[in-house]
Amino acid sequence: MLGRKKEEPNYDAQEVKSILAEGLKIEGMIKAEGKIRVDGTVVGDVYGDFIVFGKSASVKGNVFAKRVVLMGKVEGDVEAEVLELKSSAQLKRNASVK
Repeated sequence: MLGRKKEEPNYDAQEVKSILAEGLKIEGMIKAEGKIRVDGTVVGDVYGDFIVFGKSASVKGNVFAKRVVLMGKVEGDVEAEVLELKSSAQLKRNASVK
């Protein structure tokens, strides 16, 4: 409707669309829509809506997302609207929360 604000999706209620499992290594940029989980290794930048990095996740690159939950390791910058750092999180560079 005219004048109505577009509703943001409820990412908490969404199922994970893709899982990059522990032991999997991807080299290159990742672009994802919806909610994804990374438990493996990524060498390259990661773009997405809602990204969960598990304890075994390792990223050598930058992360750009609306929402990030970090339990693993990121060696790069993280830009997000919402950033949740768990006790096991390791962030080696900068975080920017809008």
